[in-house]
Order: sequence, then C-alpha cells, then structure tokens
Amino acid sequence: MIELYALADMSANDLFQLYGDVLTGLLDKHCPVVKMRRTPWFYADCRAVRRHTRAAERRFRRNHSSANKLVWDRKMKSMRSLYNDKHVGYLRNEISVNKGNIQGLWRTLDPRCILGDSARDDASPYSAEKRDSCSDCSSG
Repeated sequence: MIELYALADMSANDLFQLYGDVLTGLLDKHCPVVKMRRTPWFYADCRAVRRHTRAAERRFRRNHSSANKLVWDRKMKSMRSLYNDKHVGYLRNEISVNKGNIQGLWRTLDPRCILGDSARDDASPYSAEKRDSCSDCSSG
C-alpha cells in the first residue's frame, strides 16, 4: 500500500502505471474473467434462427396479437428442433469418431471428466471409479 505523501514524488507515468495496476487488481478481485464453454454444434444457422425467433418474440410482446403469438410459437418449435438435431448429430459424430476410445467418449458425454475442471466435485455421480471403469456405457 502506498502512502499519499509518496504519490507527490512520483512522475505522471508512474502514477498512471500505479492507477492501472490498482484498477486491474480490483477488477480481477471483484469481476474475475469467466471462461465460457462454446457449444461446438452452434453455428451461423443456429444464430440466424435464434435471431429470427427473438425478433418474433419482440413483435409479440409489443402488441400481444394472437397472430404474432402463433408465429413466435412456430419459430420456437423450429428453433428447438434445429438445436436438438444439431446436438444429436454432433454427439453421434463424436461417438463414432471415438469408437473404442473410452476416454474420448467420456470427454464427449461428460465434460466434467476432463482433469482439472472445477465443475467436477466429489459428490458427482461421475466418481473416479465410474469414469475409470466406464461399465455403464461400455455394456450396451
């Protein structure tokens, strides 16, 4: 911690550097960077459908007409169907690529199995024994 009287002897560059360091420290402490997982199957077509669905929702919420509600419902169903098809297709592809590779299958089916992932906890149904043996997924 720097005393106020020490600031008077510092140059403008030193004060600017100190300001940046203190501000960065505060942001790191109170607003840490959060790593978000990307959904590997979510591409431009999914974004476009989501954008159109949200636009239909906004139209419905502006005037509450039954026609706009119907359009929004249809777009929601279409979006959910597309998301499901994309997700299932991605998983089927990953399973076929990792055929015979138990570790690869676990990474595909449960991302918490990746070592060092903070989302995994000891109370998880995916215990170390279950991950290592993989008896549930290899017996089918």
